[in-house]
Amino acid sequence: LSSAAQEHLKASGVHARPYSAFFSEARGIIAGRAVFVEPATCSLAILSLVPEEHRVEGTSPVEVFKAVKNAAEAEGLRRASRRDSAALCELLASLESRLRAGETITEVGAAELMTSLRLKQELCVGDSFPTISSVGSNCALVHYQPEAATCKA
Repeated sequence: LSSAAQEHLKASGVHARPYSAFFSEARGIIAGRAVFVEPATCSLAILSLVPEEHRVEGTSPVEVFKAVKNAAEAEGLRRASRRDSAALCELLASLESRLRAGETITEVGAAELMTSLRLKQELCVGDSFPTISSVGSNCALVHYQPEAATCKA
């Protein structure tokens, strides 16, 4: 966080803590308190921090509000999906052509190509998360992210 953001949060009574401290500090913070959890979206690791007798289970109102879209938001999603679909079609056509020509393409190469094709699309500022590009046994790894030194072709 920038120093300005830290000062703003501090003035608002928010105490930012390192992400790495979450699991070691959470038990003490919630000890003896009722804690709202949404089992459908909460990780097992976080759910296990809250004793069953202190769990208040339900659907997060935040999720409900995020799910409701006005006309402008819905149209924005449609347009973004069309742009991303165009980039994906370009990727598949490029991969097909290059593979037929005998070129070897690595997982990293395919991911980098996907990113570059998305960046050519209007309004794209970058990937919201790394492209999951995998071959063979790497396909079984959830949210696998290839690295140049260890990726497959």
